[in-house]
Amino acid sequence: MEPTHSAQLNKQRSAASGMLSNIHNIIGIGEKSESLVRFNKLPDIFNNYDIAQSELEISDDTDRTGCRELFENSTANLKLCSVNIYIL
Repeated sequence: MEPTHSAQLNKQRSAASGMLSNIHNIIGIGEKSESLVRFNKLPDIFNNYDIAQSELEISDDTDRTGCRELFENSTANLKLCSVNIYIL
């Protein structure tokens, strides 16, 4: 894989991870309406990450399972938080 393409994929993964962190922060401060708006973008964020992660995983022999697991766990935690937001 070309170094520039690999860098683009890593940037795409980092952007998706940053968006997840941002949603966590918004939920943490109790902004219900903003949390719901951002939460609705979660499938797109997950897909962007998954595309980049999958391409990186098949492009070389580097073990990136920890990165995927961390992202998927963060996504699952956000889904649980969203249930609490809807209930409140």
